[in-house]
Amino acid sequence: MNQKQIKTFCLPILCLFSLSIFAQGTRVRVTAETASVYLGSSVLGTVENGHEFRSMEKRDKWYAVTLVIDGQAKVGWVKESDVEVVDKLETALIAPPLPDGLYRKDGAIFSKKDGAVLVRIPAGEFIPGTRSSHLMGKVAKERLDEFYLDAYEVTNAQYMKFFSEAGYQKPKYIGEERFNGPRQPVVGVSLDDAKAYAAWAGRRLPTSLEWEKAARGPNGNSYPWGKESPTTSHSAIGMPLQTGAPKGIGTVQLDRSFYGVFDMAGNVQEWTSTRDGIANYLARGFSWSHSSKMDNPLGHKFSVPATSQDATRGFRCALSEK
Repeated sequence: MNQKQIKTFCLPILCLFSLSIFAQGTRVRVTAETASVYLGSSVLGTVENGHEFRSMEKRDKWYAVTLVIDGQAKVGWVKESDVEVVDKLETALIAPPLPDGLYRKDGAIFSKKDGAVLVRIPAGEFIPGTRSSHLMGKVAKERLDEFYLDAYEVTNAQYMKFFSEAGYQKPKYIGEERFNGPRQPVVGVSLDDAKAYAAWAGRRLPTSLEWEKAARGPNGNSYPWGKESPTTSHSAIGMPLQTGAPKGIGTVQLDRSFYGVFDMAGNVQEWTSTRDGIANYLARGFSWSHSSKMDNPLGHKFSVPATSQDATRGFRCALSEK
């Protein structure tokens, strides 16, 4: 992968016309081995075969698409010949107001405090449960209110900003080279550590059900990417506990959910705010050390002592109006 190859984050381009106007957007999938995204004559980056975009504009033989490069949204154009149309999407041209602490730029949603990229998870039903329960038809739908969720796990760089500004203690493994890359998810944090960061950032931890909806999408997908069985390229798992480590956020591009949330089937297990018993809380998702032979990353619920500071566990934050 060259230096201009980037991780994609599927976002609509927002055009400001009228609060009542809706437009028919287009979801396109890259069919070329690699496709360049241009801004004028310059190449913003390249994306690989199979990646999808949601485009709100087509001009001649070009689709407008949005990329997130190092946390910044960039709008560019991809050739019609490099993609295929998957379906049409009715999309509101004016997005609803954001909760305090968030702002929009070039179609993406950001946190004012720590620069995190967030995605909106709309209110509505979804299908939770294990893969076997799905197959047996024994799953009841759950309905959740609208909320926003970090598109990526909280990184070491973000957590150290928190440490610097709030005077909070450093995470347990920050002194170890294999765990302290700035774009690696922070690990070695207890539930209270994660909650303290979230409060500082003006957000909170997601509930177990919120995490699962963001991972499965509205139709109860078995995996973030859909219902297709995973290969070794789908998520960051199967690494030796003694020598492995989480990858930089968004590195495994296939581990991306319907809503555009990354690294939910692997990389690090994540704290939620859902209590399990007196002293334990639920953590969700597989980590980099889980065996590649394990299945059902979205159905497992791990009961973890709130004081645990494990090298396989991190977190991401959520936010809602109330």
